[in-house]
Amino acid sequence: MDEQNIEIVPEIDLMGEARALRGKIEAALKKEMQEAAQQSMLGLFLSIGGFLIFGGILYMFVAWALIKMDMTGPGKFPFGLFFLIYIIVFAGLVVLSEKYEPQKEYYLGKGFAGQTYDDPFTLRDNMDRRHMALGFLLVVPNFFRMNMKNIFDYWNSNSPVTNSTLTAAILAFVKQPQCNADIFDAMRELRFSGNSISQTLGYLRLINWIETKEDNGRNYVFLTEKVKDILFY
Repeated sequence: MDEQNIEIVPEIDLMGEARALRGKIEAALKKEMQEAAQQSMLGLFLSIGGFLIFGGILYMFVAWALIKMDMTGPGKFPFGLFFLIYIIVFAGLVVLSEKYEPQKEYYLGKGFAGQTYDDPFTLRDNMDRRHMALGFLLVVPNFFRMNMKNIFDYWNSNSPVTNSTLTAAILAFVKQPQCNADIFDAMRELRFSGNSISQTLGYLRLINWIETKEDNGRNYVFLTEKVKDILFY
């Protein structure tokens, strides 16, 4: 790809093509949501099953530990109370999973002879280990939350794309690979906001309709074969 300036598609032509593609876009997005909901339903059953199985194992372990410490007798540890606390803690982790963002890099300590040891000169490795452990702890709650969100969106017909015309315009514009900055310029010429453009591009990457590659320091966006088959063939 060369670095020459890419001419912005005239508004009337791009909008006309976008309107022509809009029907296909809406139908394809609905199908994507249906497939995501089906996968999420299976994932939800699996996560609920894992939640109950792990809860049962944890209950037996806690009950055994309390009996060993003479804090309760066999069969006297209340199952209902345990599961109420267990559900409350899990719900808190589900909420926390929405806020948690993994770091790009973790410093786990000094390496020596193929082993990693605590670095006594900084607390960063201690904090990063706790941060990583929290990430592992939130895997199942986050999986549960995302499945619930996909099912909820499908039931309520909430499209993750707020404007199908914008989606169609972006896809029409990047039939030939386009620089990311030029996409924003072209869509702003059509009076779309920067936030809407960013949100739409993010979702199109998520469902594998577009990909991004860097060339000579510039990010180029191009269509995948998946969306070409849907829209142009």
